[in-house]
Amino acid sequence: MLQVWPSICAKPLPDNWPLISRATGLCRWLLVGKGRALMSEIPDGFQPAQFNGPYLQRGGPYYVRTVGDCYEVGLRVGDGHINYIDIAHGGVLSTLADVALSFQVYLSERPNPAVTTVSLTTNFLAPARLGDWLVATTKIDRLGKRSAHVSGSICCGEQTLATMSGVFNVRRAVSAGDKR
Repeated sequence: MLQVWPSICAKPLPDNWPLISRATGLCRWLLVGKGRALMSEIPDGFQPAQFNGPYLQRGGPYYVRTVGDCYEVGLRVGDGHINYIDIAHGGVLSTLADVALSFQVYLSERPNPAVTTVSLTTNFLAPARLGDWLVATTKIDRLGKRSAHVSGSICCGEQTLATMSGVFNVRRAVSAGDKR
């Protein structure tokens, strides 16, 4: 037997997804099983990211928050992120890694430089599942004239799901007196 979400959601739920409550038109639900809570809310401090381009809009939605001198990028694993074995596709985690690492470089100085990926390494340690809240934390290891080396991790709660590192081309605005 399937339970049905409130009319605003209009999607049947499996028996192991009991409806908890609804408020102000937002569905709130909990996944029972495998010890994972699945809530639709976004954790405190995260704001919707204003990333440009249709690729990132389709891959998200992404959220950002500032922690000290660093920025964290968050993502709730949704239906569109899941592969045929019911875990987040590796491309979703790799894209989150690329976004978070390059965003750290982009926000490292004013005016913001153009940042492009030269290389990206993602080490998958554990799977992400539907409803997981993922947080990518990054740090700049080295920032040079033309390149940046950045590393970080993607976690779900206390569990590290992936580590990542990347090298990025950094193209700064050229001033009138600067010759390159």
